[in-house]
This record gives sequence, structure tokens and C-alpha cells, in this order.
Amino acid sequence: MTQLVGVRPGAVAGTHVLERRYNWNAWRGLETQSAAKRLPVPVPAIAILLGFAWAFYSVTHGWATLYNDSESHLDIARHITDGLTPGLAQLGSIWLPLPQLLMAPLVTIDQLWHSGIAGSIVSGLAFVYASVRIFSLAEELTGKRVAAWCTFAVFVTNLNLLYLQTTALDETVMLACFIGAAYHMVRWTRTRGMGDIALAGIATMLGTITRYDAWAMFLAEIAVVVLWTKLHDRRGHSTQANTLLFVFIGGYGIAMWFLYNLLIFHDPLYFLHSTYSAQAQQQYQLRTGYLPTKGHLTTSVATLGWAIADIVGPTVLVAGAVGALLMLFRRRDALHRNLAVMAILGAPIALNVFTLFVGQTTIRTPQLPPHQMFNLRYGLEALPFLAVCAGSMAARFKGSLTVVPLIAAAAASLMMAQATPVALAEGMTGASGFGRQQAQEVASYLKAHYTGGHILADDGSSAIAPLIFMSGIDLREFVTAGFHPYYENAKADPAGNAAWVLESSRDQIEGEMQFFPSRYVQYKLVYHVLQNTDVINLWERIGPAPAPPTLGR
Repeated sequence: MTQLVGVRPGAVAGTHVLERRYNWNAWRGLETQSAAKRLPVPVPAIAILLGFAWAFYSVTHGWATLYNDSESHLDIARHITDGLTPGLAQLGSIWLPLPQLLMAPLVTIDQLWHSGIAGSIVSGLAFVYASVRIFSLAEELTGKRVAAWCTFAVFVTNLNLLYLQTTALDETVMLACFIGAAYHMVRWTRTRGMGDIALAGIATMLGTITRYDAWAMFLAEIAVVVLWTKLHDRRGHSTQANTLLFVFIGGYGIAMWFLYNLLIFHDPLYFLHSTYSAQAQQQYQLRTGYLPTKGHLTTSVATLGWAIADIVGPTVLVAGAVGALLMLFRRRDALHRNLAVMAILGAPIALNVFTLFVGQTTIRTPQLPPHQMFNLRYGLEALPFLAVCAGSMAARFKGSLTVVPLIAAAAASLMMAQATPVALAEGMTGASGFGRQQAQEVASYLKAHYTGGHILADDGSSAIAPLIFMSGIDLREFVTAGFHPYYENAKADPAGNAAWVLESSRDQIEGEMQFFPSRYVQYKLVYHVLQNTDVINLWERIGPAPAPPTLGR
């Protein structure tokens, strides 16, 4: 046996003992005992080609900013560097921060901001990563490349996903985190390497600061780590070590979000019950009769089911359901791995049913009253689960039956192509783009007549936020809720601080004008537009501002 010069044999033997005990090999390149094959070049190439082609078409046709939420994401990212009080506090608490942080450097360029290209770049890169990782996930899970190709095909040919990855909406970033976490977690069940569990934790952590759906995935992964270690790992204290490592890394984002809310808003739970929180928004939906799922489990399941069918296509839904059943008819380790990936990718679906049931989320589908389109894109969360399950059929079938998932994907794409993909249709005519025409009218008037001066507005209003984006006026000219103490000073003395006032139904400015009408006697109404029963009003100050102004005091 060859002995290393200058190294005691006992030291080498001791090192091997430690490596066997703690699996340190897994930290070095993450290739220990790897059975994974080299990623085929066409996989990223196809994803890049499809993503870029759709992004180019979407941006040039103005589709990238159809959603009011998409414009709000872009504006929040821009607020970090452009505004009366720029900084991380401008991230607010409406949405989790990662997508806005990723876009922040890009939106400093006006063209990338107003065109929506900044969002297309971030979402497009996430789409490519998710596409590559879902191929690797299916191959790792089944050991069959044909299953990986089928899973990949179901995923990348979904026209709703291809559209959404051209926008600033956070769904594509969320899918990238989900799939990345699932891949490394499933790989860990084979390698038992600390490196894989750490990477799963990183992907999970990024997901938890992208969408709250990842918080459910985080809990599911903890259960997977604990149960898998107890069943398959006989090393001493491995359950505690694996769980502690994953929880520390995967839960870091959640802890930081609580801390951020505590430091900025002096309440760690501010995001749950603030004026603009989902809870506050759903209270209005409940009063107006647009929350039929609250307290009704069957309606909640049916609503999400229709949203999933609309987004992924009925053929993929059926193929995924059949594949899921086949995945349950396995034994021992194979069954346990299947259950692990199904639990991880299925957790966000279960969370959506729960939030619909408790009235924390709103989804409206064309098939159920009130027969509208709103938040249908939430059904996209089921695509990774269904793609993996459908693709796994190819690993079980033989001969011509292996192409069943491909047929399902092709049929779904053809059905979507014959009409307008629902995610795109929702932005064009659904509630997610509600009031865009009226907001554009007011924005055009403001831009044409604006000669300077601050504009007092409540950018938490779903009517005002897209208007601010459409106006093209620098964000530093708007005095909005996130700019302290400027916003409070402007509400106390509007004439002394703002040349213009934007007001919409049920926003804070409307409340101020109703409670303190004397403060606004120096303003005249210059533009008024109706949004069904709601209004948008633009007020202009008459004469010069009283001196001295108090905005910055």
C-alpha cells in the first residue's frame, strides 16, 4: 500500500473514519456515489430558446406589464433607488422581497423598468433554471432519461408558464426555488450528503422570501428529513444533525422576514394584518360577496382544481393524476422517495386549499360564480408536481406507451394555443388587469399637464399603483405611504406639500378628504373617471403653495 510522505498512517485512517461517520465527502463537489448522468446540452438550449422567444414577443406587444401586480413589483424594486427616502425599507410588507431585490439593479435603467424587461430577465433566468432542474429531478427520481425528457416537455411547453416567465410576477422565481429544493432533497435521500441537504436548505430559504407557499414546503421538507433519517440512516445523532442543519438554513429567510417587519414597522407580524395585507384585502372581498370559498372545503377544492386545470390543461392534469397513482405502487425505498417528492411539491397545493378555505386567498375561475378570471396563475404551483408525476409514467411504461406524457403535453399546448392562454387572457380582460384603461386615461392627462411639484397618492390602492407606473413620472415626485415622514406631513398639510392629489375609492387619501375637507379647499378636480362603481380623481392645487413647505420636516 502506498503511504503519503510526511503523513502518519494513523492520521489518514482517522480521517477516513470521520468521513464515514459524518459523510464529509458529500461537501467536496457533491459527486460522491453519484449515478447522475451529464445534462444533455439540448435541455438548457431549448429552455433558453423558448424563454427568449416568448419574452421578445411579450415585451414587444406590451404583454409584460398587463398585470397591475406586475407593475407594482417593478415600482417597488425601483423605489429602492428612486424616491424621497430610497432604501430597503421601500420593500414594504405587501410581498416577500426576493423578486424585487433581484430586479432592483435592473430597474435603475428607465427602459428596463417601464418596458418590464427587468422582470422578464429575472423571471426568464428562473425559468431556465427550473427547466434544467426539473429534468435532473425526474432523472434522479426514476433513473430513466426518457422520464426526464417527458417531464421536461410537460413543463417547458406550458404556454401559461411561458407567458408568466416574461413578466415581473413572482410565480416563475417561486417554481425555480420549489424545483431546486425538491431536486437536492431527493438527491440527498440517495447520497445522504450534508452538501445536498444544505443546497436544499438554500433553495428553500430563497423560496420562503419569494412566496408564502414555500413556507408550507419548508414544513414538508422538515418532515421528509426527520422521517427519512429515522428510516434509512443508522448513524448516531444523524436525525438531530440533519434536521438542525436544514432548519437553520431553510428557515433563515423566515426569521429575517420577521426581523425586517420588527425593525421597519415595529411589529414582527405586520405583514399579516397591515392595511395592505392579504387579510385586509380579503375583508373587502368578503363584504362584497367575492369570497365564496371561505368556510367551504368543497368549494375551495373545486376552485383550485379548476384553476389548475385552466393553467396546466386537462390532459396534463389527468396524466399527472395517473402518474401519481402509479408512483404509489412501489415498494420500500422507491416508494419512500416518491412520497418525499410528492410531499414537497404538493405542499403548496395543500396550502392554497387551506388559505382558500379560511378566506386568506381569492381565486375566481370562469367555471364557478362569479365566473371571472382572477389569480388563476396560482394553479401554476401544481405544474412541477404534475409534470414529475406524468413524466414518471414513462419510466413504468414500455414501448409506444412511453410517449403518453408527451401526447398529454402536446394536447394541452394545442388547446391553449387555439384560444388565448388563461394567464394572458386574465391580464388582458380579467380582474388582475382591472381598471387599466381608466388608470391610463388619468396617467396620460397627468403626464401631459404635469409641470412639477409633488403628487400625494396612496400607492397601496390597486387603482393608483398602476397609474403611477403608467405616468412615467419619476417616483421621487410621488409622496406615498412608504415615504416617512413626508407622507404624514403631506396629509396634515397637503396644500403646503403637494401640487397634485390622486384619490381613488376606499384609499387613504379618500378617507383624508372626507374627514378633513378643509385641508383640500385649495384643490380643484381636473380629471374624474369611473371604474364600474369606483372612481379615480385627480386634483390640482390652485395657486402657489403656502410658504414655507413642511414636507421635509
